[in-house]
Amino acid sequence: MTDGSSGGLPVDSTVPQSARVWNYWTGGKDNYAVDREVGDQIRAMNPHIAEIARANGSSSCAR
Repeated sequence: MTDGSSGGLPVDSTVPQSARVWNYWTGGKDNYAVDREVGDQIRAMNPHIAEIARANGSSSCAR
């Protein structure tokens, strides 16, 4: 993940972002604690969401 120091856009690691939550569910490494927290909250409501995300084509998100 870029923190903005390498010329990329700054990333706010305190605000969850849906693509990073998806990345978490599909086993990626490009996510932050806030994304995992939201991902876990959603998974508490839908226990199969991570399986669904992986089956739905995890290749659509960079890992």
